[in-house]
Amino acid sequence: NKFCFTGGIIEAEVTLPGKHNVGGLWPAFWLLGNLARHTYVGSSSHIWPWSSTKCTKKSLYAQHVSGCSNVGHYDMAKRMGRGAPEIDIFEVQPGPIPKNKGPFLKTWVGQPFMSTSFQVAPGRSAQRPGGGDWPGPGQWYEGLTGGNNSALNILFYGTYNHFADDVDPEKEDYWSDAISYNHQLDDTHFNTTHKY
Repeated sequence: NKFCFTGGIIEAEVTLPGKHNVGGLWPAFWLLGNLARHTYVGSSSHIWPWSSTKCTKKSLYAQHVSGCSNVGHYDMAKRMGRGAPEIDIFEVQPGPIPKNKGPFLKTWVGQPFMSTSFQVAPGRSAQRPGGGDWPGPGQWYEGLTGGNNSALNILFYGTYNHFADDVDPEKEDYWSDAISYNHQLDDTHFNTTHKY
């Protein structure tokens, strides 16, 4: 169990299902670190989307395989934190709401769009912009830029993670960050094959 994301290229040629202007489907293509199984929720509690090797006051309780452990389990090194970060190649949101309207009022990308994201913990909760707002100076991850027809996903900066079996939420709950960009799609992405 030594698989880690270290780099590389992944691509797929896809014709998206459904219609570009009708919601209901959520086409997605993503990678998850192999310590968690997406369809087995219990395997991802306090594993997803950790990617920290350090021992901190927060990781001691919130990260299941933290850098605080003096015991090496399943051929994993002692004092080496492990987790299962998530890389979303795309998660698509079809629908009829255009840019600069409704929930997309403050952004130049509307439906249909695809989100490309890196979800990772521990999160930067003190530097998190409010949902739907653009980051101010000193907030979020500075220096990020998107490509043509793309915008920072100001509707999703990450998740506050709480699990039902947590005994002490103050110690065990944690923020994960989503560094996410939305890219504008059109009807051709649902009618012809595109390479991602």
